[in-house]
This record gives sequence, structure tokens and C-alpha cells, in this order.
Amino acid sequence: MRIDGEGFTSIQYQNANNSVRLTDEFMERAERGEDWQTTARVSGEPIDTYARDLLRQIADAAWHCADPGVQYDTTINDWHTCPNSGRISTSNPCSEYLHVDDSACNLASLNLMKFRRGRHL
Repeated sequence: MRIDGEGFTSIQYQNANNSVRLTDEFMERAERGEDWQTTARVSGEPIDTYARDLLRQIADAAWHCADPGVQYDTTINDWHTCPNSGRISTSNPCSEYLHVDDSACNLASLNLMKFRRGRHL
């Protein structure tokens, strides 16, 4: 959780944006102080988690290191501009581009100094 911590010396975390997708149901359960079932990644075992504690952990991690970002899955799909193409289940890391699975997000950058003329702008 520190910018100079062991995790940040690993190439795995450099130039990465981590996000968590949360549904309205999760947010409502957190608000009510109810459980939320998560799944262990290795064993697949269901794990009951206190939703409010999980949300607090997400917020604390974001406060410490700016990750994870939160994506609001229910809202993303409610506002889907092409709903007939299927639900949106992924995005690019910063969520500027939300569309169908396996589609491309071609963000580009410009070197503005290439457009500079003379000494004064």
C-alpha cells in the first residue's frame, strides 16, 4: 500500500490500473450493513464478506495508492448505448471506452511540441 513498497518494485504493478466493478445490489447491501458473497480465486469456495467492510477496504486502498478505481456495473449497463449487442462486462483501464467484449480501444497521444512553431506560442 505504499508507493515505495515491495509491490511497486515488481513489473507486474507498473503502468497498471486496477479496477473493481460494483453493482447497485452490492452498494445497497453495504449501505444496509449486509453480507456479500465473494469467491475464492484458487479454490472457488464461496466466502461471505461483510459488504460495508469490503467497501471500506476498497476505499482505504484507493486512498493509499489510488487503486482500485470503482466502476459501477449496474449504471454502466443501464446507460449502455448499444444494449442489443450484449452487456458490457469490461472496459479499458480508465473506463473512457465502454463497449462490447473483444472490441478495440485505440487511445492515442500527441506530442504537442511537434506542432510548435518558432519561439512563441
